[in-house]
Amino acid sequence: FNIYESTTVTSSINTMRLATSTTVLLLVVVALLLDFSLGISRPSVSMTSMEQPSTKPLRKKSVVNESKPQPNPVAGRNNNKDGVIQAIDYGSMIKYALSLCVQTTLSVGMWVVFDWALKRFSYIRPYTNSRWLRFALVYFLNLKVQIFNPLLTISENVSGDLSPGRKRPSWTPPGWVFVLMWPLFVFGTRAYTMVAVADRVGSFVNPVTIAMMLHFGVGGLWSHVNRIQQQLGLSMLLLWALFITKAITAYLAYRIAPGAGIALACTLYWLGAAASLGTATWRLNPDTRTGQAQSLVPRK
Repeated sequence: FNIYESTTVTSSINTMRLATSTTVLLLVVVALLLDFSLGISRPSVSMTSMEQPSTKPLRKKSVVNESKPQPNPVAGRNNNKDGVIQAIDYGSMIKYALSLCVQTTLSVGMWVVFDWALKRFSYIRPYTNSRWLRFALVYFLNLKVQIFNPLLTISENVSGDLSPGRKRPSWTPPGWVFVLMWPLFVFGTRAYTMVAVADRVGSFVNPVTIAMMLHFGVGGLWSHVNRIQQQLGLSMLLLWALFITKAITAYLAYRIAPGAGIALACTLYWLGAAASLGTATWRLNPDTRTGQAQSLVPRK
């Protein structure tokens, strides 16, 4: 206990820096590189349409399109109404990064307060000696970390259909599978892992908890990008970021409590399937005006 307690602060800071910098840098580099490669073919589409003779019925079609613009509910905001490639929205990227930092920091702060309360109020300790009680409490608190997300998420009141016209792969599981897998398997396993590691370390503020809160922060950002902003390209990248942060958390947990780390690693199969499903959905829903894949980064 003393060995873990003396190194908790240093290990936690190093873990946060490593996990955050690795995930953010990987996403930015991959998004920019892939988006640039996908954008190479977009100008050719626009130039081809410009080279066609103006005496053809295309002029009438353009008049019809201008008078009755078609909705673009699922497009990744790559282009404006004239098909011109829009610039990267760096403002949104900064907003997303700040939101991730805010939610992760406040979530970790919640566990700092939780540890302080356990040490400060001694009459609480007898009620937390039961592992099942601690498991239920951690499960509940993990569900509430989304209150620290400054962005609008799926759980909040949003009018209208959140994903109108979105095509989904034929192998998409039915809704009841998600109802069973997420609350029972995924949420339960991560609560068990946090309790098992806290029992070994003697504190809920440890590298595993910090990595887990970063994982939750990426999940909150994904809810906003995927369901509210309808940016399927960035949403797909965030799903793989969820996979990476969960793998980092499982590795850190394995170093402290091997059984808990293995149990958490088992959830990577489900999370990998979810990321693959998101990738297939992104491919099935190209930009409706250009026919090209949606942008992997937000655009103005």
